[in-house]
Amino acid sequence: MAERTIIHGAEAITCVGAESIPDSVIVVEGDKITEVRPAAGFDLVAARSERSTTVVDATGKWIIPGLVNLHEHLDNHRGSGSFQERLHQPLSYGIIRGTRNVLISLARGVTTVRDTGAKAGTNIGLRDAVESGQLIGPRIYPSGSPIAMTGGHGAGLAIEADGPDAVRAAARQQLKDGADVIKIMASGGFVSLGNDHPWAAQLTEEEIRAAVDEAHKSGKTVACHAHPPAAIKIALAAGVDTIEHGALMDEESVELIDKSGAYLVPTLDESHMIAERGLELRRPQWLIEVCRKKAEEQNGIFGLAVAGKLRCGVGTDVAGEMGREMFHMANAGMSNMDVLLAGTINGAKVLHIEDKIGSIEAGKFADLVVLDRDPRQDLLVCDEPSLVFKGGTAYDPTELLANLGPNSN
Repeated sequence: MAERTIIHGAEAITCVGAESIPDSVIVVEGDKITEVRPAAGFDLVAARSERSTTVVDATGKWIIPGLVNLHEHLDNHRGSGSFQERLHQPLSYGIIRGTRNVLISLARGVTTVRDTGAKAGTNIGLRDAVESGQLIGPRIYPSGSPIAMTGGHGAGLAIEADGPDAVRAAARQQLKDGADVIKIMASGGFVSLGNDHPWAAQLTEEEIRAAVDEAHKSGKTVACHAHPPAAIKIALAAGVDTIEHGALMDEESVELIDKSGAYLVPTLDESHMIAERGLELRRPQWLIEVCRKKAEEQNGIFGLAVAGKLRCGVGTDVAGEMGREMFHMANAGMSNMDVLLAGTINGAKVLHIEDKIGSIEAGKFADLVVLDRDPRQDLLVCDEPSLVFKGGTAYDPTELLANLGPNSN
């Protein structure tokens, strides 16, 4: 018989729309939620006497679904230095960072991660290690290595491919290796080497469509790095499923994303973090200045998405804090409740697993985050859970982080 846990007393923000249950009871059997209800009329004493049950008194707290980070690079973290430094670090160092970051992510309430690109596809191995029980961490949906044009964004870490046939072959290889999503670089970016400018569209529509065809034939999705309007337009015409970043989009971009049915994953916090702590994080001065400017401008740019009521997910880019990312999304105009939905059920929809995760409902995995403050009033509390459940197993965030080294940036 599956182990049973009853969590009672908290206000459950279920993320079934804006529903909340002020004094809730959540019954978990094994790895699934079996009942979600108001406490009134529930006989806790009788429930405990029926069989062996763990009872968690969460009175005075709030519970949300496990967070879904749609854009994370688990082999990277903010203290790992510049892009140039990372290129010259041993592959094993990135793998070790990944084993740390899965613990850090879970401790911050992230129970599902879409990893959008790792050198040599090491994120696939991380997924397998978590699934087999060798590592504790979130569910991972890896892209393997990202695909870029020769000399394009991420060159040196990405697979570089030119022409539809080469891009198709690269996508097929990632799928063969076990990728759950294909990551495409449709434009330049802010941190890579060489002639990599964020305003430059890179892969062509035909090249991107080749990757989309292969992914969709296999029942997988395509996440597309795209900053400027030209790249966004090309990517959407090719059929990508999500636009990542969109830092330079305009009103036409918003309209096109909306009409396409794609989701936007804006990754706002990275610019703020580098602007605030760039020297401490060993970032070059030019990048700090770029990020300061980007941080100043992005509220207005992401505000276009808010005004256009775009479907959004939440992603931190490097291993970061979802609460900070959600705070910046709200600061640009989204309601806190809409941001919570973006970080939970919308993430599940992007991954096509909304029947399994993303809300607190009977039949779904018991991925739950217990908070000391109401996130509808303070989204930053999402980075400070008092307890995290993944698949019915409870984790104390302090214990998860206890044996990590001091550099957890």
